[in-house]
Amino acid sequence: MLKYTRPAALVLLVIQFLCGIPSNAPAQNAGEKAPVTQDKPLKLRTDEVIVDAVVLDKRNHSVTDLTTDDIELYEDGVKQKISSFRFESSAASSDTIGVTRNGSTAGPRTINLVSMVFDAQTDRDGSLRARKAAFDYIANGMGPNDYVAVFGIDLGLLALAPYTNDKETLRQAVDAFTSRESKKYLAVAGETRRALEGLVEPLSDGKKISFADSLTGAEIDTPPTATQDTRDPNSTDLAAQAMQASILMSNLRILRTFERYEREFQGYRDVDALLAIINGLKSVRAARKVMMLFSEGFAVTPAVTERYKSVISAANTTGLTIYAFDIAGLRIVNPNEQAMVERDAAAAQRLRNANPELVSGGVSALGRTEELARLNAVSTLDELAGDTGGYAIKNTNDISEGLKRILDEIGNHYVMTYLPSNPNYDGKFRRISLKVVRPGEFKTHARHGYYALRILDDSPVMPHELPLLERANSASSLNDFPFQTRAFHFRGTNSARLVTLYAEFPVSALTFNKDEKGKTFSSKYAVLVLVKNSANEIVRKMGQEFTLRGPLTQMEDVKKRPQMYSRMTLLASGQYTMEAVARDTATGKASVARIPFEVPAASEEKLRVSSVVMSRGVNPLTEEQKKQTGHPLYLEGQAYFVPNVDEGFSLSRDKNLLVHFDVYVPKGSTGKLNVNIAFLKGTAIFNQANGALPEADASGRISYSTAFGSDNFPPGDYDLRITVAAGTERATSTGHFRIEP
Repeated sequence: MLKYTRPAALVLLVIQFLCGIPSNAPAQNAGEKAPVTQDKPLKLRTDEVIVDAVVLDKRNHSVTDLTTDDIELYEDGVKQKISSFRFESSAASSDTIGVTRNGSTAGPRTINLVSMVFDAQTDRDGSLRARKAAFDYIANGMGPNDYVAVFGIDLGLLALAPYTNDKETLRQAVDAFTSRESKKYLAVAGETRRALEGLVEPLSDGKKISFADSLTGAEIDTPPTATQDTRDPNSTDLAAQAMQASILMSNLRILRTFERYEREFQGYRDVDALLAIINGLKSVRAARKVMMLFSEGFAVTPAVTERYKSVISAANTTGLTIYAFDIAGLRIVNPNEQAMVERDAAAAQRLRNANPELVSGGVSALGRTEELARLNAVSTLDELAGDTGGYAIKNTNDISEGLKRILDEIGNHYVMTYLPSNPNYDGKFRRISLKVVRPGEFKTHARHGYYALRILDDSPVMPHELPLLERANSASSLNDFPFQTRAFHFRGTNSARLVTLYAEFPVSALTFNKDEKGKTFSSKYAVLVLVKNSANEIVRKMGQEFTLRGPLTQMEDVKKRPQMYSRMTLLASGQYTMEAVARDTATGKASVARIPFEVPAASEEKLRVSSVVMSRGVNPLTEEQKKQTGHPLYLEGQAYFVPNVDEGFSLSRDKNLLVHFDVYVPKGSTGKLNVNIAFLKGTAIFNQANGALPEADASGRISYSTAFGSDNFPPGDYDLRITVAAGTERATSTGHFRIEP
């Protein structure tokens, strides 16, 4: 038998916080009418939709006295039943009007999260306008419940100040970036990043997970005490800790998200930065999430268009409203003028060229026309703000009046929730609209809609994922090519297990493009994996779009191979379903696979066995794989125990059945461990083997591999059962395989 007992280090960071931030209601004067409120802070169901809205009268003044009888909410044209409704005002405590009215006098007050984002691509005058507006907001517009962060977009995304209500910290951050001295603001950004990293780096993995779990599961119904500074990281007050952790960790998640996007997509500076900020705020519960974008705008080329749509989608899903400030000021030249000149030139070019698809100068006539449609950078600001429920302040050298209007909206808005009447969460976009039925002329600002996904995972919905989500939710069970998936669990932390997810399909199912001149081939495909819990909520979403490239002489050999996609994640114990989709980008052909799996309890005090993994063989690790010491199937840092995802073995092709599993021994256990490996055909034992296991390593792990000759098994289906015994204690794990001729 082959035995591998060297430990594998696991370094994973999974911290998610979700909390509501209540506070004491201010005292009432005698004779004042008590607000009608709910007796607890608003708690959303995972499938409930939250909508914040601003209602203005014909003079553009905020309307502050609407009730649920005065407003109707529609989703895709169908009227919805409003579950809860409240008015949030920075001038007073928030009144909450629930479906069940109990007359309680204590209502929740929640925080507003404001992200000030500055684009470095502007001139000095633009920087001064942005600085003036930001200083004006900090000095005169910030309320006691406003937590503000400062970001800069230069060659990358810079966090200059974390979410805070410390006005001096914010002033220094704005001054550093708008001074246009790169050394100054890079130093500030570096110091901020180190402070954020310091929140988690000193902790062990287990403590990180445990701390996150304690905050996520806590019901925070008591406010911080009057003497408690909620910015104190050493506070023992649970509500203060929750607010501090939730807000600051969102900053760190924003930076790490941007780094992932930057590595993966190599560009799209403004779009990726905005998407990272929005995604980092997804898990934080706040009364209002607002972004103030100080920019001269940016062009959205065809290559960026789909990704740009993800920004709007992510903002609507997160509940974030964007207000854009065109800091170019009063423009003497119409921003459409350059676009019109370019369009005229393109039209003349088309007259000279009868074939619009012929590439000239790196782009075809059709492609150039599409680019010109997006040349007006100011219209991008209009669209970005308008589609998220805000608007753009533009064509003025004094943006103070526009800022006042925005501050009025931030400080006076309605928050309502509803449970969609359409229970089919098919991933499609659902449009939201509001109608004020009270007599009079009213205007409403609210987000336009959302993608219907029951998703608890933080990652945004990417453009290439939409057709995969649509296929996953289609009623058709037909697949265009073979597709298999598997999930294996291993040791993780005290509260979660490490789960490896695999999806596999034949490369021959893909469409291959040949470049005869360059003697190369290419093929493009996408994979999406969803992990759903027992409530059918998406708790993990992962995937990627890939391109295969290589010499034309190797194309036929590549087609003969299977294509495997794998990812690792931490999951708490429970019942799950892995749902995966693979799609050929060129033809749209796709296949879906679904498998249920269980993640057992992760207690370190009990004897445990990992999933049983079967393989046709091992592969040597690449240099990159050798660096990934936490992978449970990278044995001794040398060999990759490649899972047999389709569970089939051929007598004519496979001489051996390789079996691997890990055993985890409780601390303090010193007895010998024995193992029984039983092969079952139906309910009867076909064959079995017994033996002693080697000593555990310092972490209490026994990594064990062995092999059996395939010629010992006639064709058919088999179950494999591993039973490990330590005295009277038992732990089991099972697998399945089939033998083919």
